[in-house]
Amino acid sequence: MERMEKEPGLLEAKNLNLSAGTFELRDITFQVKPQGYLVVVGPTGCGKTLLLEMIAGIRAATGGSLSFNGKDITALPPERRRFGLAYQDSLLYPFLSVRENILFGVPKEEGVDSDKTKKSLEALAESMEIAHLLERFPGHLSGGERQRVSLARALMTEPSLLLLDEPLSALDPRTRDKMQELLRRLHRERGIAVIHVTHDFGEAIRLGDQMLLMREGSIEQDGAPLDMYDRPKTLFAARFMGMDNLIPVTTDGGDGRLNDVQCRDGRFVAESFDWTTDGGGKGASNEAATHQEGWLCVRAEHIKVTPPFCDQTKAPAGRRVNRWLSVVDEVTMEGAQVMVICRSNEVWRIRMSLREWQDYPLSPGALVELTVDVEHTWSIFEKNRT
Repeated sequence: MERMEKEPGLLEAKNLNLSAGTFELRDITFQVKPQGYLVVVGPTGCGKTLLLEMIAGIRAATGGSLSFNGKDITALPPERRRFGLAYQDSLLYPFLSVRENILFGVPKEEGVDSDKTKKSLEALAESMEIAHLLERFPGHLSGGERQRVSLARALMTEPSLLLLDEPLSALDPRTRDKMQELLRRLHRERGIAVIHVTHDFGEAIRLGDQMLLMREGSIEQDGAPLDMYDRPKTLFAARFMGMDNLIPVTTDGGDGRLNDVQCRDGRFVAESFDWTTDGGGKGASNEAATHQEGWLCVRAEHIKVTPPFCDQTKAPAGRRVNRWLSVVDEVTMEGAQVMVICRSNEVWRIRMSLREWQDYPLSPGALVELTVDVEHTWSIFEKNRT
């Protein structure tokens, strides 16, 4: 049977299942676009690495199907899938040089000593800024250098799909930032489809154009990272993605997408996910219409702070704004940003730019007016609010 073609293609998973001891992956369904960058996020133990290994062919699915470029690869062995794989630990052979490590996965029939292979290696090493390290051994490399070598080895075989299992989690912040820049550049220049597993939501936002959030072996939510950042469908998703303000609310219902909700600081108009038109999921059916209790979600950067009853807070025609009074409790400098905590009946976190704070310096005890556009005010309704 012929090897799979190397051109980037579409990966499609349908109702994949996997049993691993007492843990199970259940009904995993998603697509990876050609040249897409899918980031899989979730807490430790949710099944991210198991999913990646099932895609790589290291673990066999116990149900469902996996296709690539329209071909069923569910039962295809790993070596025939021609996917590149790089783990969190660089896993380099200590007795081989960097050059030999990178060439280790190149099929013998392609010739590791051929001029074509040598030129490909040199070009790859140059693009990854490790050309000067080719004759060194892993024991003489830094963590960031080892991870670059591991990534180069995965790319050397010209894979159709690159699988990354938390490749940046063990690196220091500065090296991690550099590696993220490298991954963005490689993805852009090579046009290769990527599936990247991480527990770092910030990393997912910076790198991915698609995202899956996993929880206990199943997909909690999927979509574009920025949409999921602003509009989580469940309380678990909101908490995992670091929603700054989660305020308990009650409602008498709404029209499916827009709801009037009540918290201890007054009444708010909030958008919500309409389960009746946007598909099922956890808590299917229009939860706002069937459950009285929920959560108001507002990102700290979307709340504006002004003096109370200030004319500049009036919304332009056609723009809907929520507004309420609060009192400044804490002001904390965070580099180029300022975190302000206000307390009224509820606690609100507001993130201001340094320039905004310089224009309107706040101090504890000050009465302020807080405003947020309705389009940035989100509500979640679930059967289980805890």
